[in-house]
Order: sequence, then structure tokens, then C-alpha cells
Amino acid sequence: MDKDVSMDMNRDVDTAPTPERLAEGLREQTAAFAAHVDGGDPDARVPTCPEWTLRDLVAHVGRAHRWAAELVRTRSQEVAGGPSRVPVDGSEPWRDWLLEGADLLVAAAEEAGPDATLWSFVGPQPPAFWLRRMLNDTSVHQADAAATTGGAFTIAPDLAADAIDEALLMLSGPWAEKARPQLARLRGEGQTLGWRATGAPPAAWLVTRTPDGVTSRRSSAEGDVNVSASLADLLRVLSRRLPRTTRRSPSPATAPSSTTGCPTPPSSGRAVPSVRAGPDRAADDRRGGRPVNGSGWRRVWAPDPRRDGLDAFASVEDDRAGVHPGVPHVRALGTMYRFDVHHPGDVDTYPDRQRQEVRGMRTGGRERRIAEGETWRFRWSWYLTGALRATTSFTHVHQMFASAPSGKGGEPVLMISLRHRDGRDTVELNVPRSRTIAGATALGPLRARWIDVELEVGFRPAPAGHVHWTITAPGGDRVLDVERGGLATWSPGSRGISPKWGVYRSLKDEARLNDAHLLLRNLSSWLRT
Repeated sequence: MDKDVSMDMNRDVDTAPTPERLAEGLREQTAAFAAHVDGGDPDARVPTCPEWTLRDLVAHVGRAHRWAAELVRTRSQEVAGGPSRVPVDGSEPWRDWLLEGADLLVAAAEEAGPDATLWSFVGPQPPAFWLRRMLNDTSVHQADAAATTGGAFTIAPDLAADAIDEALLMLSGPWAEKARPQLARLRGEGQTLGWRATGAPPAAWLVTRTPDGVTSRRSSAEGDVNVSASLADLLRVLSRRLPRTTRRSPSPATAPSSTTGCPTPPSSGRAVPSVRAGPDRAADDRRGGRPVNGSGWRRVWAPDPRRDGLDAFASVEDDRAGVHPGVPHVRALGTMYRFDVHHPGDVDTYPDRQRQEVRGMRTGGRERRIAEGETWRFRWSWYLTGALRATTSFTHVHQMFASAPSGKGGEPVLMISLRHRDGRDTVELNVPRSRTIAGATALGPLRARWIDVELEVGFRPAPAGHVHWTITAPGGDRVLDVERGGLATWSPGSRGISPKWGVYRSLKDEARLNDAHLLLRNLSSWLRT
């Protein structure tokens, strides 16, 4: 690690726990974690890490402790190969195996002594760094275990406060952005977020978005937006284990990101913390019609496939021509939606194409359409399989569709397509009324992996429409970030615009068509207020 990006991970010397307290805390949190999982169903899904089973969660915690213990024991000056591969196969009780891992790390730290230095991802650090890191990681995963087995999350206030200190610090400075480039989006012009613990002991933090990145410090100063909850719940909000309830929430781009390895969890529906607005120092600055300060966004729609199923959408276009009866082509499958298209069997009501899509946002039992002049931000994650090939004709995987005044038919104002052009496979954003390809990137590197998509659109007639489209690969690498103004993103006379996802493709490029499917998850939409 270069010296210019190293960080003092124990900067709050007046509040940082001693190495002895960190060791004690690691044992406390590991015991609490073990109590939740011991005897649990190994195949139970973890609701706050929906890609994991309870077995995966236990393996992660136990292996991480052993990996860190070996790193400390050997005083390694370079990163080890990864956590231990010891299988969690039920050959020994989970509780004993977990407690042993924590003991191994504590013993290694005590043997190394406080003055030893060893590798860390923020530069050379003493053994207490890894005691703290493993303690805080275990604390967050104790919340996962409690959510899975129905127990109560418990943590001492001093440990929760230090975990918040570390989590906020890991969002700050040049090291953070080098490790996670998407954090650059949190840069700002002085907007502030206050984190305040209710009850005793008192604790408060002020997070500031600066042109150079995010900074944070212990402070009771009022923020532009303030989050208040117990220390335990503040930690769970910060690590995305609890949703925020808002009377006025910041932009989704300003929300702190999880510092754990779990996929972003769905909202649990529990409302514990409160968020309120402070003095409105963040005015509605604009650049080219697009809001740039991140304030004034309201979440409208965030469907959960397990809870909402296909009722999350206004309509489902599955085998409209009835040519493949009894075979579901659009399904809610666990935490995701799956779209299947079969070739040559599936044909739309227009016989020159195939269509398996969902349309529209259903919330509160009613469809919410986009109106002229509104600015929306949509987020989702895609898994683009290799079998779903780009074509020389159209293969659309997302549309913004304007309904005709009569209520029948209409036209797309935006389309994201898999296009084969000049011998290259690309994913592109087309604005048909402007005859413009707003952005494109190579499709190959995006295949067979979950990618995160964000699409912001100002829905207006030309030249007032704008788009901002990003695609982020696993690990936080931004592979596309394009912004265009001067566009026509509204269809005059339209009854409103609805988003669509799925597979809608022409049959003309026969040689590039076969059976394929598409996966979709983590849908949400935000309206600029």
C-alpha cells in the first residue's frame, strides 16, 4: 500500500477501545453470533444477505478469523492468499469452531505484541487493527444471523460506537476511493449528514461531502439531514441491515454504502431510525438541467420478488400470442426476476419478433406512471447470460415506453439494447426521438456476472431532456458513465411513461438467436421532488 493512501484507522484516540477491549469484544460478538447460528438450518437463506445461506455466513466468519490469525501470527508484510478453506461440513459443532477462530486471533495478537507491524489494506498496522476489523465484521454478521434465526441483535454501546467510527472512516479519503471507485460519487460541495445516538452514552458524528471526498468526525453539530437511533440501530442502518425511514431523505447516491461483502439486502420493512431535515444548506444547484447536489429525492418503488412477485408490475407480457402454453417465461425466482425466451418457438403477436417483458411500477395497488417534466432515477442489477446474444437487429432489454393518448399502443422514448455493430457486441442506450445513441460499452466484459445499472432521466421534450447512465461491475469498477442533454425524452400527447424490463428481440438475425434467459434484481426508482 502506498504511503500516500494509508490511513490512521485509530484516529479517534479518545474513544477507540484498547487492544484488550477489542479482544474481549471479539469474543463477545463471536459468542453472540454462535448462539444465533448453532443448531440452525444450514440451508436457511440469510434475509440481509440473500445470496448466502446460514452455512455460507458461518463459513465466512470462521474462515475470516482464521485468516486474520495467520496473518498476525506470521507478521506478514503482504496480503495472504485468502481466508482459510476449512469446510463447514457439520463434522464439528459450529459454536466450538467459531469460538476457536476468535481465540486463535486473540492469541496471535497477544503473542505479536502491540508494537508489531503487519500488512493491512490501509498500509502497515499493529495487530489491534485486525482485532478491530474482525470484531466489527463479526458484529455486522451477528445482525445477519439474528435476522436469519429470529434472535435479537445485541452489542455493547462502546463496541457499536467504534464500529460506526470505523465504517465512516472507511468511506473517507483517497484510500477509500482507490479501493472502491464508486465512492467518488459521494463527493459534494459541503452537504452534511448527522448521525446521532439516542439514549446513553451520547455519541454523534458529522459526515461531510467535500470536493475531495467524504470526511467524518465525532460531532454533535446539526447536519443538513440527521439520522437518529440507538447505537445498535445506527450501526445496522450504516451497514444496510435496517432501512431508513424518512421525512426527507437524501439522494440514493448519498446514502452510505455497506462496508461488508454481502449483496445489498432488500428493505426489511422495519422502521426504527428516524431521519429528519436540518437547515437546508443544500440548495437545488443544477448543471445543464440535471441535479448535482443529491438532495430532494423520494423513493417511489422498491419491489421485493419474494414479497410482491409479479404484482410489482402493472402488466406482464408473457407469451402474448399463446404459442407456448403452460410454460412460464417471466417469473419471480427467489430474490430475482427471470425472463426466458425460447427459439424458435416463442413468437409475439407480431410474428417477426419475440417478447417476454414486464411493464410499469405498481405501488399501493395502482400503477405509477411518469409524467412530463419529472426527473427519475432508476436502479437495478442485471445478469446477462452468454446465451442472450447481441443482434444486428433489435434486442431490447429495457425500455421507457410512452403510452398513446388512446391507451392502445405507443412508442419507446429510451431503449437499452444488445447490439452487434461493425463486428462488436455492445450494450447501448438509444434515444429514438433524438436519433441518438446516448452511450455504449462493450458487452463481453459484462456477461455472466451481476452488474449494477443506474439510469437518471429528465422526461421532457427536446431540447430539455437529459439522461445520465452508469454501469458498475462487481468490485465497484465503473465501466460506463455517460451524461447527455439536449434530448427528446418525452412523447407529445403521451398518457405517461412506464419502464419495461425483459427480452424484446427481432427474429431477423436468425443466426444469432437461441434459447436464452435474463436475470434482474434490486429494482428501485426515485423521483426528484
